[in-house]
Amino acid sequence: MSEAKSVDAPSAAPVRKVTAGGVGAAVTTIIIWVLSMFGITMPVVVAGALITVISFGVAYLVPAAPNEGGT
Repeated sequence: MSEAKSVDAPSAAPVRKVTAGGVGAAVTTIIIWVLSMFGITMPVVVAGALITVISFGVAYLVPAAPNEGGT
């Protein structure tokens, strides 16, 4: 079993990937809400899945900052 590595973060602020994932989820939620204003609706479970997939995708694509020690 591998041992988990500790990352020396310079502050308590979330790392760039986490921030990007959260912003991606928020933006997706707002887009779904705006679409509903135009009569474009989707089941709640589909909206939740869409938010999850986009949030993951954004966090995956954003590189870690050099001082965050991640890849």
